[in-house]
Amino acid sequence: MNRKEKGAVLTLSLAFIIVFTLLAGFFFLFGKLIGGNRELQNATDAGGLNVAKQALKRPKVKLTGLEQTYFGGLTGTSQEVDLLTYNRCVGQAMLVAMNASTEGTPRALSNAQQAIDLVCTGNNSIGGRLSTSLASGSDMGQHFAHLASANLVRMIGADSSTSHMDSKYETGYMKAGAASNLDYNPNCLPLYPGTNKRIPFVGNVVTNKQSGRKFNYISGYVNMNIQGIGRPISFVPLRPGSAPHLVSMDDFNAAAKRPGNLGTVPPNAFKAFGAAKDLSAAAGAIVGCLGADYTAAIPRGYIVISNGGGHSFSGTLGDNQNIFAQELNTGIFVGPNDGSGNRAYTTNPTLYSQWLTYNQNLAAGKPTGPAPSSQGIYGASPSSIKSGATMLTYMDAGNPLYAQMLPKFQATYGAKYLNSPGVPFSSNSQMAIENVKTQVMAAFQHVKRVHDPTDPWYSVTTNVPGPTGLEYFNHSQAYSNIPDFAKPGTLSQLLPQAGANNIMDQIAQRMYQMKPDATAAEINSVLSGRVIPMGAVMYIYKSLAGTLTMTTTAPTWVNINAVPDGNPQFMHQTYSTLYRSVDAAGDGGAPVYPYMHSSPVLYGDDQVTFTPSSGHNNLLGEVSLSHQAGFGGVPGANVGVFSDPN
Repeated sequence: MNRKEKGAVLTLSLAFIIVFTLLAGFFFLFGKLIGGNRELQNATDAGGLNVAKQALKRPKVKLTGLEQTYFGGLTGTSQEVDLLTYNRCVGQAMLVAMNASTEGTPRALSNAQQAIDLVCTGNNSIGGRLSTSLASGSDMGQHFAHLASANLVRMIGADSSTSHMDSKYETGYMKAGAASNLDYNPNCLPLYPGTNKRIPFVGNVVTNKQSGRKFNYISGYVNMNIQGIGRPISFVPLRPGSAPHLVSMDDFNAAAKRPGNLGTVPPNAFKAFGAAKDLSAAAGAIVGCLGADYTAAIPRGYIVISNGGGHSFSGTLGDNQNIFAQELNTGIFVGPNDGSGNRAYTTNPTLYSQWLTYNQNLAAGKPTGPAPSSQGIYGASPSSIKSGATMLTYMDAGNPLYAQMLPKFQATYGAKYLNSPGVPFSSNSQMAIENVKTQVMAAFQHVKRVHDPTDPWYSVTTNVPGPTGLEYFNHSQAYSNIPDFAKPGTLSQLLPQAGANNIMDQIAQRMYQMKPDATAAEINSVLSGRVIPMGAVMYIYKSLAGTLTMTTTAPTWVNINAVPDGNPQFMHQTYSTLYRSVDAAGDGGAPVYPYMHSSPVLYGDDQVTFTPSSGHNNLLGEVSLSHQAGFGGVPGANVGVFSDPN
């Protein structure tokens, strides 16, 4: 090979070496670039996924003012709302709106609109502020950096790290119609007024997705239209049972805009951008709340129960030792002649008339026939019964013959029927009916028993006091000689007594809104486990320990100035009291009914008024218990006459 040929080979070899070196460098740099991009994408995915994880609990927004009044019971002591608890606030506003829609009053509807506005209307709402925080690239970038920085990108450079591109960060609204982390108990749905029929649930639910409580989850990013409210209500799909996970860019971009007419509902998906030197990567992720789910509730809800006060009485009642109440055994007692003829005390007018006729005929020389029976004749001879005799049916201290006849009466019967001063009696907690009963018993202590309609003591006028509270008793039972016959009752006793079973159903429905997982036994224990004395004001609520209770002390969150926003529902039961509650056999010591007639007839009226409330200021309703009496079946007709004493 000549020198010229050798030079050509050397030149070709050098060129090959240079090309090979360049290609090797290119493939090295290309491989490093590919590897660096993969490392950056891994770091970005990790950071983006952490954004979705942390978004459930961070950021939080602080409740202020009326927000605390409404939703403070959902957040514990922190008084902060995050994405996990946001749906609980929407759920409470939803229940308030349902209650208000059923009530239908302008004030209730306005209060419901206010509750919804606090949660999800405008940038200053809870949802608006939470959305703003979740859309902050700088704030959410901290969650990104926490994990992205832990993933190495050494192929890009030994000193390289992944940083978040705050300006390119985006939020999204994925999985419309999927499950929120809120379910609802059908027992919480309001009842149509005056019925036990519940209103239908107008929201969307995921029928194949139930909570461990066996309730359907409410769908997210679907507008709920509650009649009369005119405000959007929407929940965030947090997909219970699912974990946060990455999503494709196509899926994220398709849901990057908030669906219309949903208010300021927060996002549930996030796109993060990572950067290292000249390279960048994007990662989309959606939240999943796993097992953090709740039931729609108004945990600080409460019901006020008020029972009217009672009337007082102080006086003297008769008893069976009072001679006024003692009827002579069958027969005739003939008293001494007072100058105008003998007097006779009798419970046998027929025998008395027979002797009177016999004696008159005998004195006139008329045929008399055989003498009437002498059986049952006491005192003087029956032959002294003359036409001027006065027939008495009861001994009466007001009659001048009383002093003359009493000793012989006592001696004849061997009994100690004394002129008893009566039994002192006082009470400061009488229902109206009990007060009238006591007046009748007290009047019977002194009323004259002479059958003389012109005598002012022959009839007794009673005055019915004004309305009182309500106690428990049986309308059809006779309560003899017991002035205060009724006893404090529970709601499960007093409401049916006034014909208000439907009101009890509504109270139970409101209690389910306080505690959706309550059992029927727990609710019944409150309705039947605590008596409500007259004059008492009591509160039904869920205690801090989580149990439904009724106490005389209001829980700390009660606003005593709160007024229910629904229309009052009045129910009552009217009944006759004659010979049962009032003027019963034995009253005042009488052997039978003290008086034979009442004009007009005295009636009682047990009353319950339930004024529902939407949940504004947490007030879910007020129950007022009352009782009235009246003559002629008219409550409040307060003057009646008892006459014809036995």
